[in-house]
Amino acid sequence: MKSIGTKILVAAALDAKFAGLVKADCRCYSQFYPVPAESFFENTQELLGTIVKGYDIVHLFCLVPPDGNILDGRGNETPGARLIQTCCESDVKLLWLASENKPEGYVKGFQSSRWETTELSSYH
Repeated sequence: MKSIGTKILVAAALDAKFAGLVKADCRCYSQFYPVPAESFFENTQELLGTIVKGYDIVHLFCLVPPDGNILDGRGNETPGARLIQTCCESDVKLLWLASENKPEGYVKGFQSSRWETTELSSYH
């Protein structure tokens, strides 16, 4: 059974090393959802600019060091809370960070007064 109308963004943010994982996960989503968007971003501005176009699910591969900022391949940092804020303002229903980051980074950097959740989980 296919889900109708759900828009999905499967993306590698800021690091090309995730390309294979993005392609594999996009193939998984395509079994259940029509045409998930597969994207690779050079910087956070490109990522955030794409999210505001309207997605229900954002499945993202990115580096989050213990300080809680999203790190791009050039060493530039963006607060994780900014990603949460953009997702909230864009009515994203599910933000899935699919990278192997330590939980401390999420706890420290992904705080947002606009983000209502019942659970924040980190899996290793």
